[in-house]
Amino acid sequence: MTFRGLFTLSSSMIISAICAMCVVAKKLRFREHLEWAEKHKCLDDIYQFIIGLSEDQWCHGE
Repeated sequence: MTFRGLFTLSSSMIISAICAMCVVAKKLRFREHLEWAEKHKCLDDIYQFIIGLSEDQWCHGE
């Protein structure tokens, strides 16, 4: 399988690993954002925003 004409992937397991890394990267970024909010004393605002999200607005990383 050729990815955007740049290189060929020989195994779907590689794609799974790439997707898993994307999930990890997103979770790390979310944590960084929460740490930033804590440092800037706005965690309560973030909490209110998060609890206002509906289930379909969440990315569960599956």
